[in-house]
Amino acid sequence: MSNVTTVSVRIGNDDLIFETGKIAKQANGAVYAHYAGSAVVATVCCGDAPSEPIDYVPVSVEYNEKYYAAGKIPGGFLKILVSRLIDRPMRPLFDKAFGREIQIVPTVVSTDMVNTPDIVAINAASCAVTISDIPFYGPIAAVRVAKIGSDYVINPTFQQIPTASLDIVVAGTKGGITMVEGGAKEVSEDDMLGAIAAAQPVITEICLAQEKMRELCGKEKLPLMEIKEEDLTWLEPVKAFAYPLEKEASFVKGKMNRYAALEEAHDQVKEKFADLIAEDEKR
Repeated sequence: MSNVTTVSVRIGNDDLIFETGKIAKQANGAVYAHYAGSAVVATVCCGDAPSEPIDYVPVSVEYNEKYYAAGKIPGGFLKILVSRLIDRPMRPLFDKAFGREIQIVPTVVSTDMVNTPDIVAINAASCAVTISDIPFYGPIAAVRVAKIGSDYVINPTFQQIPTASLDIVVAGTKGGITMVEGGAKEVSEDDMLGAIAAAQPVITEICLAQEKMRELCGKEKLPLMEIKEEDLTWLEPVKAFAYPLEKEASFVKGKMNRYAALEEAHDQVKEKFADLIAEDEKR
């Protein structure tokens, strides 16, 4: 009996297919995703629970493009930018109370040199985390949008991108857009908004496909750590006093003048609330 689960979503002329249950079974979550001739294996693993709660999300993303994927030997690909494209929309959706180190590794195993593999990698990474036992307030999805002539093209090919007046990567959840990154050749604001609007319905469809995968084969989520809520009510009068000072200082013209104004504002706050600050340092 096969334990392989597959879900697909139509994007343009091809299907984006998510598959799990065949490889990397020891990972917390693993997905093989392919779109036309480009394929990515994305895995996610987490470490042991820390002994003490931490106040940040220890996530690392390691995007890899193997030269054999394009039939090239030897060499390497630039991976930092794509790792950032994956990290930025996903990181805010992990709970700090989880506390464990999380490593996301999308690896391009095949490319047809027609369809860009980075978009497949972003979606595969999100799907791997979504079906894993790692708590995640996703899924997220991403598409590339290009404006070619008067048309918006979703996931343009390598050959189409150089002819575009606008080329952006848009990521988000079902509820809205969370990241836009790319470039354009002095296009209007309406053109940019039109590209983002064209991306949202497709992002929603990809998110729904990932949710279907979670329903079919998702693991039970690991527990979050108990974090003691700190009483910060003593900060309310500090905020009320400091906010207008900071706001005024932030709009002072001239970089050095602005720095001086902000430093003066900070000194005023420290002087007025010296006793409260001293009590907090003793806690």
